[in-house]
Amino acid sequence: MGAPAEQDCLAYSVSLGGGRAEYSGAMVSRMPLRIPRLRRPTPSAILSPSAAHGARHPVTLRRTTRTINNEQTTTSFSLQSGHRGKPHKMKMRLYHGSQSETVEPQFGLGLDYHDFGKGFYLTSDPELAREWSVYRPKSNDGWVHAYDLDMDGLRALDFRDRGVFAWIAELMKHRDADESAAYRRRAPMFIEKYGVSDADKYDVQVGWRANASYFYIVKAFVRDEVDADCMEDLLKLGDFGLQYAVKTQKAYANLRPLPTLKQLVKFDAHHAAYENRDAAARERMRELIADPGFNRLERLFSDVIREDEP
Repeated sequence: MGAPAEQDCLAYSVSLGGGRAEYSGAMVSRMPLRIPRLRRPTPSAILSPSAAHGARHPVTLRRTTRTINNEQTTTSFSLQSGHRGKPHKMKMRLYHGSQSETVEPQFGLGLDYHDFGKGFYLTSDPELAREWSVYRPKSNDGWVHAYDLDMDGLRALDFRDRGVFAWIAELMKHRDADESAAYRRRAPMFIEKYGVSDADKYDVQVGWRANASYFYIVKAFVRDEVDADCMEDLLKLGDFGLQYAVKTQKAYANLRPLPTLKQLVKFDAHHAAYENRDAAARERMRELIADPGFNRLERLFSDVIREDEP
């Protein structure tokens, strides 16, 4: 079994996190895996990390087929993460952008309607923290506060491992992506099927930040305007980075402020950068969503709720 050539990539749909978030078409060529060519449908199987050419964890193949060039071809597999939920032995330098010069992280504070609910939100990118501190129009200058987070003994829920559906389900627990009766009927079904039921038991949650652009994608998805196979690739646009949400008392105890690294952020110097980043990402998203070659509308929000049902 050899690695597929570039022209063979259309034969594969790659999903991360239990088959939840899928890649397809030429996007496969950017993955750090080499997918064996399978010209006939096969039962579920396991590829070892060595067979996956660099994957650190096994790759599970499940049997689904699609006709491409008059051939039946196995089209999906899922990458099962081996470090999901296990303690991380590392110290991370993180940053929090705020309008306040004085910030005191406290367990139990925060708002339920933030992406992952109550918690203290940070990023590993100081430039993003600067932009986030002054993202509101007509706001004042902001501040970036630096912290070291000792992950030793903490359990992290990383939505990149769980897949984009798990991330969307977590958003749905805290934010309404639509106001329609259909969405209100389907959202609990989606959360039950794809959500992480014990998410609140993790000390730290890691995932994309649902700013205006990213939430625009989620809204389009729940309205059946975006193919599920496009979602994770769309979330890579804009380079908005990841956010880390400190959730438990244990995690707050491991968070050490670094007051000597506090920075003043001038509104005029950084607000435009945030606006430009968001506008460019949203324009590119609109272009891709309108492209039938990219957004095939074959696997929609209403479809994934019913997948795997008898």
